[in-house]
Amino acid sequence: MTSSIKRRLLVAGATATALLTLSVFCGSANASAAPATSAAAAGPCRDTLTSHNFAVYLDNNCVEFILEVSGMTGNTVTLVRGAAHSQAFTDFILSSRRKNFSVALLDSQNRTIKQYNFRNAQAIRYGGGSVTFQFQEIVIS
Repeated sequence: MTSSIKRRLLVAGATATALLTLSVFCGSANASAAPATSAAAAGPCRDTLTSHNFAVYLDNNCVEFILEVSGMTGNTVTLVRGAAHSQAFTDFILSSRRKNFSVALLDSQNRTIKQYNFRNAQAIRYGGGSVTFQFQEIVIS
């Protein structure tokens, strides 16, 4: 890999990190502009007693709420898992298969504000409640 490609990947990662961070603090849309889907309405993501910042989607199904998205550099991202771990997400992490997944930024009513779609992702590090994925592309919607 040439140094210019590495530099481009680092810039893309830094840009994505900045966008994720800005979305957490500022948001880019109000709740009324968010899609009508609710993380609380699907699968294991039914916990309506607390408000969550992020939800993980596999195969368009909410499988788990996560506490934090951090460490996005180049083509990797680190997710910090909450107390409740879903079997579907754990199986994906441990399988070493490449797969698409999404992380949704949620408002206080657990409605999606923004979605980050990680294409062809694979877990490369797992432990201590966090998991790091390597991905080929990120699409923000």
